[in-house]
Amino acid sequence: MKMELEATVDQLVVDGASRAVGGYDDWVDLFVMTVRVRDGLGVSDEDLRRSTMAVIEYVLSNGLMVVGDFVDDMTNFVPWGISISDALARIDGEWNALGRDPRLWEICWFENTAAGNERAQRSGLITTEK
Repeated sequence: MKMELEATVDQLVVDGASRAVGGYDDWVDLFVMTVRVRDGLGVSDEDLRRSTMAVIEYVLSNGLMVVGDFVDDMTNFVPWGISISDALARIDGEWNALGRDPRLWEICWFENTAAGNERAQRSGLITTEK
């Protein structure tokens, strides 16, 4: 399971990698996070939320990503600026309020940190050929 977790995290930081390391300067929304967790860890629908929350805790606590929202348009990402435990509680509470798994653009977004970009570059998943 540890190897699958690390591979899933690698894919997430590649999804959010900056152009400086060969990425697309993109952000990862909670929906994409759930897709990567489901595919990478092979979890059932019943375990998806718990497993996704564990991956979120991992990327936040290891300083690979920050969580936030977009303000005004899709170019103005604003980190929440709250503790990891508060961020996890907020995501879990909003997910619970939905009453279903999140869809595209719902609840929150994740942005790579410099450490996340470095991990993406080391992952071997980014090619310089575009």
